[in-house]
Amino acid sequence: MGGLITKKMLTALNTPSESERLQHVHSTVFIAVPSGGADSASITAWLSSNPQFKNMDSRDAEALLQTIEGEWASLYRARDNHHPFPRSFVAYETRDVIALKIVPALFTSSVSDLPPVAFDYDHIRIVKPDSPGNEVYKWTKRRIIESSNYQVGGFGGLSHTCRFDQGPKAGQTQTFPNAPPSVVGSNCQDGVSSGIAVPDSAAHQQDSKVQQTSTGAGSPNVQGVQGDVTITVDQSTDKTKTETTKPAEKKPKQENQ
Repeated sequence: MGGLITKKMLTALNTPSESERLQHVHSTVFIAVPSGGADSASITAWLSSNPQFKNMDSRDAEALLQTIEGEWASLYRARDNHHPFPRSFVAYETRDVIALKIVPALFTSSVSDLPPVAFDYDHIRIVKPDSPGNEVYKWTKRRIIESSNYQVGGFGGLSHTCRFDQGPKAGQTQTFPNAPPSVVGSNCQDGVSSGIAVPDSAAHQQDSKVQQTSTGAGSPNVQGVQGDVTITVDQSTDKTKTETTKPAEKKPKQENQ
């Protein structure tokens, strides 16, 4: 229910007078949210597991889901170079629960900035991660961070660089200079892994390091540290290494006899 309400609420803002407010919502992550792409039998089973719809005919429910999905698709297509939000991502479960047999078509909306992702959970557990190490939690976190860092104006440009987040190359950024360019922000893949097309400049930052050197006792850059301090930040891993070189000890001058 929450995902359907979210779509209705945001599509209500998809008007000339409210479009700027809509841009404050950078990311939408729909997990196990019905999209209306399934047959009547699947929708009937979904209705039986949701008491909010217990009095609704399956045909009415199908029409409702299709209407919501159509409005959401219109919002998705209305995005442009300077209004690229909200970004949209979809995940669904693969395990059945007693009252609901999983039918991927019911939950895999095509209105998504990445291909829908399947997780090996049921309809209840998929939205209740037990720790920050849970794969659904980590996937959702990555989508939110990516959307938060998404650069307005970058949408629509062409790029040969793909930032992978699924498959063996997940976490890597790779440039394919001989391949046809992709629109920045669209899906990209190499046949094995998939991800999002990013500006080509992102590839040069993959292994770059930023080094800051602070010299002198009590330097303002590193308060409370005496000596020379070198801070190295590996931007590909966000790890920081700090090295401190202590100043040579001053020996007391000997008085001439």
